Amino acid sequence: MSAGFLEIRNLVKRYGGAVAVDGASLSIAKGDFLTLLGPSGSGKTTILMAIAGFVKPTEGEIVLSGRNLVPLEPEERDLGIVFQGYALFPHMTVAQNVAFPLELRKWKPDAIAKRVEETLAMVDLTRFADRRPAQLSGGQQQRVALARCLSYQPDLLLLDEPLSALDRQLRARLQDEIKSLHQKVGVTVVNVTHDQDEALSMSTHIAVINRGRIVQYGTPDDIYENPATRFVARFIGRSNVATVERIETKSDGASALIAGQWLPVEPNPAVAGKAALSLRPEMIEIGPLGTDRTDARKVVMDARIENCVYHGGTTALDIRTAIGPLRAEMPTSRLGVRPTAGATVQASWPVRAGRIVSEDDTALDQQ
Repeated sequence: MSAGFLEIRNLVKRYGGAVAVDGASLSIAKGDFLTLLGPSGSGKTTILMAIAGFVKPTEGEIVLSGRNLVPLEPEERDLGIVFQGYALFPHMTVAQNVAFPLELRKWKPDAIAKRVEETLAMVDLTRFADRRPAQLSGGQQQRVALARCLSYQPDLLLLDEPLSALDRQLRARLQDEIKSLHQKVGVTVVNVTHDQDEALSMSTHIAVINRGRIVQYGTPDDIYENPATRFVARFIGRSNVATVERIETKSDGASALIAGQWLPVEPNPAVAGKAALSLRPEMIEIGPLGTDRTDARKVVMDARIENCVYHGGTTALDIRTAIGPLRAEMPTSRLGVRPTAGATVQASWPVRAGRIVSEDDTALDQQ
């Protein structure tokens, strides 16, 4: 692993006999927006708190710009952190909240005033400078917390699920704002969330964490389109996952035996041992019976519609096929048949859309 701006090396955290983090390693480039993504209890927050200095690792190193942070107290690390609850001072105005870390660092008054003005303009809060936190909306409070961290230009900004308390519409808008702000400022960010949409839309890289281990690390599009395991395929977005009984590879391609049916698939040399087929719902086309089945680049089979859910621009279909139940999602305008429960249709998808993944997270090497 090449040296990065932030390196986490074989990090382990045990609480008695329980292992919260199990040998996690990451290398993060300067300017990256990394999201630690996983379900509750997976270890993502423990990793973030270890970077911040609030959790002491049992083993391993955390190195920032060549300096090992583990021996340092939180205040010696000079990092920025935005907590889920924002932790604003209620008796201070917005401007005073943003100025506070600069005063602790003994900046001169003129420099503080200038930096507060610049930072509030950056997050579009100039007109709220004299208000107190209780007079602001949740989204505005979140931006004040961000501004307070950005005011002293930390080397690293840590976000501990800062959007989780907001409603869906506001959360989506602030995701865009934080992404835009990150691109403008260029600060390196480590974000913790269990929200897959947030991770996919905001991050330059994602580390998917399960049971204390990093099971996949990569760009959002790579993780979504090429999940390594059944867990990743099911956790990142929605995916149909079917157990593979056997795989045969020949000179002209590979085939997987699923529920007694041989299907052409793309081979995946990285998967050893038990395997599964992952197929995203949006990759399945639904059409009338009689579609040409001679195209070697497609899998085609008959299906029975069991349920359909209209979402306006898209329609979700639960179908029963020879390899089991599948969920398909298509733009409503492209449906070749009227989706009626009980109807027999034809389902198809590109061979390359079916991804062979590992059934077992623990069988994979840490990345």
